Amino acid sequence: MEYSVRNGLVKPKALRVPVVLSFGLRDKKGREIGAKLCFNEVEFRDISAEEVAALPKYPAYPLPVGQCLSERQPAGHSFAVYIIALRGGKEFGALQPWNYFQSEAERDVYIAKRLAAMKKRYEQQIAKGKV
Repeated sequence: MEYSVRNGLVKPKALRVPVVLSFGLRDKKGREIGAKLCFNEVEFRDISAEEVAALPKYPAYPLPVGQCLSERQPAGHSFAVYIIALRGGKEFGALQPWNYFQSEAERDVYIAKRLAAMKKRYEQQIAKGKV
């Protein structure tokens, strides 16, 4: 798989290929701490009243799932990223949502902030002996 580096971020040239990054840290059990990033591009469109009526209803949601997504995202092309923590190369912790952005630049800013915050949090936890 080919990867490109832009603005200090490693990004796959093909979509839906995860990128695994290491923070250069280890927990008490010696597992390497890092993150996995998954990229995608999504086309959102407005949903007609007929399509909303045809969607299955879920008891936990007051609106059909498709309508909930449509209301959170404007119609058009979006760039998505999913980031989750890794320990020893395996996903660790709570599942995270996909995050959608109107441009790759917005997504890149989010990724940089999120990864910096994750690394800082783990460094603090290691310093306190919690991890």
